[in-house]
Amino acid sequence: MREHNYGLQYWLYTLMLHRYLQTVIDDYVYADHFGGVKYLFMRGMDPALPGNGVYTDLPDLATLEQLEGCLCHPLSIHEACGSAAAMPHYSDGGTENG
Repeated sequence: MREHNYGLQYWLYTLMLHRYLQTVIDDYVYADHFGGVKYLFMRGMDPALPGNGVYTDLPDLATLEQLEGCLCHPLSIHEACGSAAAMPHYSDGGTENG
């Protein structure tokens, strides 16, 4: 994930889907409606090793909301983003097999 900088893709896709779901689902709740992130690395998959080549995670909502403030509300970018160190990266809480 880190070697190929999938972290940026991870957060951008999550944010866009989160914002889309807010527009199409009445009473949208992130914890109830967002199923998480899965990356399937085809070259890493092996029928003999179930789960190999699969990365799964549920991005942190607070971090997602901070990213939304940075990217979607540029007038308040200093309040929303703070320092560069506060910018999100993909969570180490996910599981990557293989």
